[in-house]
Amino acid sequence: MRTIAELWLLWGKTGGDGTWHPALAHILDVGAVAEILTRHFAKRLAELLSLDEEVAARVAAFLIASHDIGKLFAGFQQKAIPFEGWILPPGLPRVPEARSVCFDHGLESVIALERWLSAKLGGDRKARALARVLARCVGAHHGSFHCEADVNSYRTDLDYATARRAGWASAQDTTLDWLWQIFVGEMEVPFATPRNVSTLAMWLAGLTTWSDWLGSNALAFPLSCGRIAPEAYPATARDQARQLVAALRALERSPLARVGTFEGMVRVCASSPARGRGGS
Repeated sequence: MRTIAELWLLWGKTGGDGTWHPALAHILDVGAVAEILTRHFAKRLAELLSLDEEVAARVAAFLIASHDIGKLFAGFQQKAIPFEGWILPPGLPRVPEARSVCFDHGLESVIALERWLSAKLGGDRKARALARVLARCVGAHHGSFHCEADVNSYRTDLDYATARRAGWASAQDTTLDWLWQIFVGEMEVPFATPRNVSTLAMWLAGLTTWSDWLGSNALAFPLSCGRIAPEAYPATARDQARQLVAALRALERSPLARVGTFEGMVRVCASSPARGRGGS
């Protein structure tokens, strides 16, 4: 089984000058922001996930953190060499170079999270259906939901499927196990079928996009070059997230944060004067 220390060397962001940020560090940055946002919207998330508020906020933060689990795959890792002498950890296979050029890590995230969640939720038909919904919500953080044909194409692609079986799926699963412990812990989660899937999809996709945008702020979350150990990084990310959200007053200025519902935000925006040429 892969260790988190090994996987910490997989890159997620590069600075172009030899600086880089572990994929797992970026995942924790976004998860730390998500913890703040999901606590703020815990009541609504509880209604949508059919869980109590504390559990709903924690599960949503885990799901949002998992948005880039697809970066833990050869198709993404082969796109760059983050620093001189960097190589893939031993035993993690490459894919043909042509298969990494246009690789969509968001699609891989959907596949990895759906596989892991299906097993976590029990593996039956209802579990697979719920895992499918949740994974696609999180996978939409780049602005659109992936169509089923694209997901199936990536899942069954011979080069990608072979690489997953040879070690990458295990690396992704190990990471998701680790993230669950960080964001949810030993808490019992009585998952149920969401009452309103379409509304859940909009909320979860929107919060994932918002968290990813804030968690990608290079001033608040500087490229760490892997210098901070994985066991110490969650506390670092949480401290940086608190400072960023407070500095931006993100939960004070957002119409959604003030009114608590998308419907309320529409009413607020409709009643507000346009700001500057072309509106806001």
